[in-house]
Amino acid sequence: MPELKDNRKTKIIKLPSYPGGEVEVYTSLLFGDLVDTEQVEGEIEKGLLIATRIIKSWNLTDEKGEILPITLENLKKLPSKDGLLIVEAVNEALYNPKEKKTG
Repeated sequence: MPELKDNRKTKIIKLPSYPGGEVEVYTSLLFGDLVDTEQVEGEIEKGLLIATRIIKSWNLTDEKGEILPITLENLKKLPSKDGLLIVEAVNEALYNPKEKKTG
C-alpha cells in the first residue's frame, strides 16, 4: 500500500537584507494548510499563515546565535524586500505548483 508522507520538494530563497540568510521553502502546500486558512479572516492574514506553513527552515538567529522559530511574529520583522520574496514563493505554491503529475 502507498505510504502517506510529506514528499514535497523545496527550494532555497536567499535573503538580500541578510548576507548568508537563507529560507528553505516548500514548492507546494498540503491540503491541511489550505483548510487551516479558512479559520483566518483577511487575505493578508491568510497569506502570512501560509507563509509560516510553506517555510521548512531558515538560518535566521537571535542575538545568542540560536535559530529563531518560524512564527508570524518573526516573519513580520523581516524587511519588506525579504518578506516579498517569501510571498512570491507562497503565490507560486498556490497558483503554479511545480509538482504536477501526468497520468
